[in-house]
Amino acid sequence: MSDQDSSNEVDPKLASSENIKPQGAEPSVPRRINVANVFHAYKYVVESFNSGSVKQRFSDSFTLGLVFLCITSLILAIFVPVAPLIKICPLFLTWAAVISYIVNRLGILTSLSPRQAILVGEIIMASFWMGVISAMLITLICFHLAANQYGNIF
Repeated sequence: MSDQDSSNEVDPKLASSENIKPQGAEPSVPRRINVANVFHAYKYVVESFNSGSVKQRFSDSFTLGLVFLCITSLILAIFVPVAPLIKICPLFLTWAAVISYIVNRLGILTSLSPRQAILVGEIIMASFWMGVISAMLITLICFHLAANQYGNIF
């Protein structure tokens, strides 16, 4: 055997399954049940956000503030007696702010590994469908309440 062949051999003591990881393998993350996963993920994001080690772009902070401002205007539009057309304006502004918020953050997917990008993409799609279904349910509840209050007008 040549020196080159012997350098490629693996020491049997080091060849245990605990010490060998496939090249490019992601770090091991403990598996948790679904509910515990949510709390650990939330805690991780809050700690990451508060650590100060990651700087946000101005546009990220601006769109986040814009979304909160628009949501506040929606809540005010519900309780302040104004014309119906004026009550719809905050809804369209909020829609535009949320779209801007999402578009500004989708570029992050290109910096993730393929597996991470797939997982985040699945979370985005699930969130989209959750929003669609929630909107449909709220609309049905509003129609039901209006029909009960004003008679069967629908």
